[in-house]
Amino acid sequence: MCDSNNFSVPIKYCKLGDLNNNQCESFERQAATLTDPIKALVQATYPLNPADTKAIFSYLTNLYNLDISSPQLNEILINSDFGTFWHENNKIQASTKVQELNKFLNQAKKEDLGLSHLLLDVYYDRAAADMILAQQNIDQAQIDWLTLGEEANIESEYQLREEALNTLRNTLDNYWIVISENRDIYFDLVPKRGIYNPIDETAPKLTADFKDVALVLDLMNRVAEQTLAIAKLQVRQGLSVEQDELDNTREDLSVKLARLQTLFGTEKLGQASFASSVPQLLGQVNEHLNDLATSSRWVSGKFNILNMPFDTVLLIQGYGIDGNFTYDSYNAIKKIITEDGLISSAKQAQKRAEDSLNTYQYNLDNYAGYYSETHRNLNNQLYLLLGCSLENGTNNCLTDNKAREGSQISQQYNLMNMANIDLKRAKQEKENIKKAITIEGARLEEEKGVSQVLEKIYIQYGDVNVLLNDYIRSSSDRNDSFISGKELDAMLSFMNKFIRDDGLVSVDELTSAIDSLHDDIKNRSIKDPKTYIEIMSALERAVIISSERRLLDINSKARIANWTQQLATADWDIARAKNTIIIENEKLSGFLKQAQRIITQINAYDQTLKTRYYADPIHFTRLTNDVNKAKLAFEQVQEWLFYAVGALEYKWQEDFKDLSKGYSKSGLFSLYTIWQLEDFYNSLQSFDARRGTRPTQLAQDTISLKKDIFGYVERENGEYKMYPDPQGGPGMLNADEAFTAKLHTLSRNVGSAYWLTAEFSTAKSFPRTNLFAGPIVGSDTDLSCLIDGGNYGDKIDSMYININTSSYYSDETDTRAYLTYGGSSYFRTPTPGKVIDNRDSLAPVIENEMIAYDARFWDANQDTMTFKNNHRENVKANISILDGNKELVNPIYSFKERSVAATGWRLSLQLSDRGGEIINIDSIDDIDIIIKHRYKTRNFVPCNDSGPLLLLLR
Repeated sequence: MCDSNNFSVPIKYCKLGDLNNNQCESFERQAATLTDPIKALVQATYPLNPADTKAIFSYLTNLYNLDISSPQLNEILINSDFGTFWHENNKIQASTKVQELNKFLNQAKKEDLGLSHLLLDVYYDRAAADMILAQQNIDQAQIDWLTLGEEANIESEYQLREEALNTLRNTLDNYWIVISENRDIYFDLVPKRGIYNPIDETAPKLTADFKDVALVLDLMNRVAEQTLAIAKLQVRQGLSVEQDELDNTREDLSVKLARLQTLFGTEKLGQASFASSVPQLLGQVNEHLNDLATSSRWVSGKFNILNMPFDTVLLIQGYGIDGNFTYDSYNAIKKIITEDGLISSAKQAQKRAEDSLNTYQYNLDNYAGYYSETHRNLNNQLYLLLGCSLENGTNNCLTDNKAREGSQISQQYNLMNMANIDLKRAKQEKENIKKAITIEGARLEEEKGVSQVLEKIYIQYGDVNVLLNDYIRSSSDRNDSFISGKELDAMLSFMNKFIRDDGLVSVDELTSAIDSLHDDIKNRSIKDPKTYIEIMSALERAVIISSERRLLDINSKARIANWTQQLATADWDIARAKNTIIIENEKLSGFLKQAQRIITQINAYDQTLKTRYYADPIHFTRLTNDVNKAKLAFEQVQEWLFYAVGALEYKWQEDFKDLSKGYSKSGLFSLYTIWQLEDFYNSLQSFDARRGTRPTQLAQDTISLKKDIFGYVERENGEYKMYPDPQGGPGMLNADEAFTAKLHTLSRNVGSAYWLTAEFSTAKSFPRTNLFAGPIVGSDTDLSCLIDGGNYGDKIDSMYININTSSYYSDETDTRAYLTYGGSSYFRTPTPGKVIDNRDSLAPVIENEMIAYDARFWDANQDTMTFKNNHRENVKANISILDGNKELVNPIYSFKERSVAATGWRLSLQLSDRGGEIINIDSIDDIDIIIKHRYKTRNFVPCNDSGPLLLLLR
């Protein structure tokens, strides 16, 4: 059957019993048993030699060269002209032959195995040809991206993939007819139908079973892959995606999979030989069905194609160290992009990929190299995800726990665990605030001799008054129903076991456990956290009043006003923590599904299958590993530009837009070529340079733990103030005594040392400072009437901690301390917010006054960017005698560029160690947090034309 250069494809059907020795009779002997009309049909369908180009499936004799030592696919596929051997006329003729074969089968007096196999072969070879055509379109999309350079465009890829998808869908529908209309034949013969070695048809089969099922499962996978790929292209272009289309594809594929499993039995399909690829392909279908089911996550725009929230801001540390005074993270990221040569490296990678396409020959050795590298890359991806390697033939994770602790799954556990801790902290903070308000009410009742004080205090929003107790009750009602803490703790405990345990851990068990909670969490709805920022913004402009004269002094008003704002920030922190749990749980589920998909692919790319896949033309691809590397280099540039544009917007607190070129942050992922990314980068630089003319003020302000955080003021209007005992004693204490008692309640032994720990929030304006300075209202009845807008972009430059003591108890001038920044941080917008009346709330709210961020601290872990929601720095706190030398030493730079307003501060001070006492609590007069910060001033026309704060208009 072979000439000196080519050979014909082997016969794909055999008489009953021939499978025992894995060999098949030749085509001539099989065809001779057929009647003349049927023989004529066979000869018109299958070529006897390469010169027979009139046969419908003439492509089968032209796929391979006969070089046995290094078999190489013919130029028919390399040069992408497969359409010359498989065109529309071939398709029409194939459909006609199917009709004729069905007619012969219906006329047969008894079951004709030859005809039955022939029918299945025609369906198989027709579908295989269509799949090759579709794959060439898919490959061409990547080749055009490389070879067309600046002329490449995303619309062309969209069109090529859409054509491929249409071909694949039609192919699947046409092939499905043989299953629907010839169910008995399919059921009887397919389990024993395999693929012969195209080089030597007398050699053992490459696979002995279920080749037809493998083909249809492969088709289903490709339909799902291209459906998802096209949807992602639409998202990148900013086009709307029809979720119904994704859902309909999933429904159609689910029905087809269910019918196959019903026909053969799920267990039987699962037990198909490894070489048939059916078990692996079944796994891939299920993973694609899950991808389609969860596609709404990125279709909805919650995450970008990097699987990151769109509000991600990467802040670069290292400021103030080793001569590094690059303050803004945008400038630091710009150095990474330029000094590491990311853009030029990506261009070079594309050139290497283009050269590889011109020189690549598709032979078994090269394919084996491609296959092995793909297998290795998949294992690397799995290691990044799970921190483990795969035990052969299982879904078990095998490694030591140290590797798992650095995996993406571990990072997700840490994020969810921290969010859970934040949730508990915020709830406790809220209870503490409500308790503080109650204590203040009791103090006023005793001091003023007035009963039910809290029913006589109001929050005045311009011309709207809200009873303080009504506000507190409404705050309590804001806590949406959420999963119980016990459920969440149990799931986190299971994850912790996976991460920490040595040896084998079942990925399937982990996924099952998390999926059960994932389905519960994702269906929970919570109030938009943004609502609480709007409430907090209105509370800033409101004032505290009472229905009885002289009930409230200025400090009581200030404390109560501060607590009402802190209730709003606590509500925000609670909602943010819940939202984080929902989002990170969704990402966790996605990572586990991705891990399962990679495991399936690893099994599919098992080294024992490379010859079988090479010999099957439907697995042919013209893409090389250099093409994949070029794509990764492009995506790396795109990722760092995403970090750059986020940092640029953070730097100026302004959305990036280049109207002349249509560039914006949201449009970054629609950019298709490296030249477009380079131009986008140039636009970022221009945007930054133009805003460099804006004035920025550098200031230094001090926060007193005693006065500003705890609210202990010594005197007011010449009168000494008294406070309840924080330790629960019956008497009233003055400010110094109350402060000392408070410090005692916050101190405890840790090992051989004695520590003081205080948690506090700076998300408020501080009197007599420029820290987070807000608007000044110019009217008692109108919250929108402002005579000053306050500051914006208020960021930390450096910090110092000073402990003011009445006397030294040791010769130490400083002590060990830990300073933690976490929770939520707030920035004011460049222009004051707008008052919105009575929108689902007791009082007006203010839109666009502030922006809230999660306090993310980033780290590069195993080539992936990860973050934590807080950071603790080991620092030094200065000890100074009251009214003595307060030279600023031991600066803290770790929180540079972050907002001065944050809810999750924690300060821990070491008071003693094994060597003895460093500081005596009773000698501490105050603890100062000194902040050097940079801010910009809001300049705008005030609401009236008189007063000391009037802008110079001319």
